[in-house]
Amino acid sequence: MLVVFAILLVKMSEHAQPEPQPGIVTSDTINAKGSVLKKKLFIGTILGAIVVIGVVLAIFVVIYNHKSTSNTNDQAYLLLHPNQALIKDQTDLKNAQTPQEKTEAYDAIGADDLNDNQGANAVTAYQDAITADKSNQSQIESLIGLGYAYNKLGQNNQAISAFQQALSLQSQSKEQNALTPTSNLQTIIQRLQQGEPI
Repeated sequence: MLVVFAILLVKMSEHAQPEPQPGIVTSDTINAKGSVLKKKLFIGTILGAIVVIGVVLAIFVVIYNHKSTSNTNDQAYLLLHPNQALIKDQTDLKNAQTPQEKTEAYDAIGADDLNDNQGANAVTAYQDAITADKSNQSQIESLIGLGYAYNKLGQNNQAISAFQQALSLQSQSKEQNALTPTSNLQTIIQRLQQGEPI
């Protein structure tokens, strides 16, 4: 499309120039040649810009496609294939060596169950995550997941309790949860207490 536009510009500039008379040099002939040179310079600049834009777009497309297809185990793939995500997370649980690895696997299973509208299974997975690792940060993340699972089941009192426990632990922790800062937890609790969706 851009090439066709550039060709049309060149053709238009060729038709715009006056026919010089052979052997006679006048100021009109000199001005016409200067005008033609200016037009060709302008068209050359436009063509150069079009080529640069085309190259930049081509590079962007190559980089974007490479990033989006380079790792088939990323979240996008797993969201498209929820059973694969659950199988992967169950395998991670079986291979878990430390309490933290077990908690991460249970949290992932809980998230899979939430995404699959399996609220009761998610509650069980998050409760298992809470008992697997007693560190504050792990507890906070699991309690937040548990709150969302209870909310999915329509059990707002249990959801509020889970979020309040997470808030309490987070206020005692030196680390702030990057995914759900304290202010967000407070907002979630207030919305649940007012009967609003989260």
